[in-house]
Formats: sequence, structure tokens, C-alpha cells
Amino acid sequence: MGSNFAKKIMGQGRFFVVLWAIVAVCAVVFNVYAGMYIPVTVNDDGNITTYSTNIRDTQSFLEDEGIVINDGDILDAPALLTRDARINITRSFEIEIISGGESLTVRTVPDTVKNILEKNGVSYDEDDVLSLPEDELITESCALTVDIIEVRVETEDVVVPSLTDFLNNTYDVDVSTFDPGVNSGNAIPVSAYNAIKRTTYQVRYVNGVETDRLLADEAILLDTDEGMVSVCDTRPDEPGADSGLIAAEGRIERYTKVIDCVATAYTHTGYVTATRTWPKVGTIAVDPSVIPLGSKLYVESADGESWIYGYCIAEDTGGLIKGNRIDLFLETKDECILFGVRDARVYILE
Repeated sequence: MGSNFAKKIMGQGRFFVVLWAIVAVCAVVFNVYAGMYIPVTVNDDGNITTYSTNIRDTQSFLEDEGIVINDGDILDAPALLTRDARINITRSFEIEIISGGESLTVRTVPDTVKNILEKNGVSYDEDDVLSLPEDELITESCALTVDIIEVRVETEDVVVPSLTDFLNNTYDVDVSTFDPGVNSGNAIPVSAYNAIKRTTYQVRYVNGVETDRLLADEAILLDTDEGMVSVCDTRPDEPGADSGLIAAEGRIERYTKVIDCVATAYTHTGYVTATRTWPKVGTIAVDPSVIPLGSKLYVESADGESWIYGYCIAEDTGGLIKGNRIDLFLETKDECILFGVRDARVYILE
């Protein structure tokens, strides 16, 4: 019996030895795993490098490898690294935004002109001029300019000391007496009123600096009890004097005629135009009896808001283009199909 008891004790001793051996092996395996080096791939703005590391925290790994993340850079990575983890870094770069003449330096990752301006609080409207198209992708340092365009109506008043002589001698207008609507039925000499010559201009400013000034109107006004009353338009009779003005794409243009038309679109035909030029965007086909070939035009929607074709030249004709109908050249067939048939307004420019 004593012998059996001894055997049991010895058997249990061997069990505990084995158990502790297993625990020790597990501890070793755990420690080895904790210190195990794993591969990590870093794509740094297109430069791909694979590292071997035993660090699991991403920020610690970047610091250990001397990889600096700057303000504006985009880091795409897990918080903890595992085998074959991938870290993507999109590097930012500086660009200069010059808006309204004022300069602003910002950092950005590759993005479109429109998005970069919006993210940096730079506003603009359809009359303003960008140095690059809205949808152009900016991928490197550059200068981006936004010219702020403003068109104002400005007037200048000059006192006319001797109105009757001024009108008779300068404009051959006989207004020795004039009834501006006060004291109805009684013709009152114009000399009884204070008079001014009012000149109206449409003035274009770029970034607050005047670049264009066009005469819009001149008139003689009388200061009556009923307010300012116009005597006559004093603009001289000359070619184009009776034309109108249009603020087109931030510019002031004088036009001699405006025509409402039906517009369609066409694209490359493989043939030169009626004026022996190759068709391009800005070429339109017209009926020469309505719009002379070679005319400089500005074309937009009939409501002036829905769409704009812009500046163009009447360079082509067509078998179906008769009367008040025009055909606008576009780059692709799909654009022509999308355009369809629309009401248009055509300004014949001076």
C-alpha cells in the first residue's frame, strides 16, 4: 500500500512538471509574438516603401521611421498595425490664391479649382474671371487668380447756364418754350428752370480698378417742382448711337441689333464653313439675309439666364438654316443631342 501511494505522488509530480513546462512555452511564444517583426507598406504620395517593424501603434511607427505628417496632409491608416498593413499618405502643397487683388497662401491636396476655392472661403460669381477652369485638377504648387468683375452705372451732372442757346446751337433743338407737365396748359420758358446735362456711363471694374467706360446716354434735365424732367436726348446722331448695351461675361459690349431666334446645334462635318474656315466652338451657321456672314455676335438664352453660348462669329450657312434660325457648333454629337432645340437671343455687336 505504501508503494502505491508513493507512485501516485510521483505521478502527480510529473503532471505538474509537464503543466509548468507548457505554461513556460506559452509565455515564450507570447513574448516572441509580441516582439515579432511584421511587414508594413507605406505609400507616401506615390512613393511606396515596405518596412519591417515590431511596433504596433501607427503614430509610434511613423515617429520611429521619421515619417512626418504635415498640416494639410491626409493620412489613411489603421490605429494599430497588423501584418501586411498599408499606410497611405497624400501630401499637401502650397498654392497662392489671388482674389480681388489680395493674396492668400494655403495648403491643399490635389483637388479641383472650384473645391479649393470653396474650402478656403473664396467666393465668386459668373461674371468673375478665373485663371483656370473650375473643373481643372490642381496637383502642384501654382498661383490661382480670381478677378472680381463689377459693372456699375455712373452719372455725371453738369449745370447748363443758358439752356435755350445751348440746345438751339449745339443740337439744333428748338425748345424756346417747354411744358414739362406742371401748370398744365401753360407753356413755360425753359429758362425758368435750372437745367443740367446728365451723362450716363456703364463702367467696368476689375478688382476695383476701372478698365472700361462706355457712354450709355446723355440728356438735358430740368429741375421742376415735379422733380427732374427730361427735355431731350442729346446724344449726337452717328452710326451705332442708337444701339444698346449688354454686360456680357463681365464685359460691356455695344450692339447694333438684337434678334430672337430658334437655335439648334451641329458638330464636325469634315467640311470647311461657308467662309472657308474650319468650324470650331464659336462658329455658328446663319441665314445671311438675316445675319450677315462675318458678324461678331453674342448668343444666350431668350431669358438671358438658362444658358449662354457666348461670343461667336457668323461663319457658316446651312440648308435648313433659314430666317430667324441659327446653328451653334459644339464639340460632340452627344452635346448637340443634349442641346436640342432652344429659344435664343442673338446680339449683333458693333
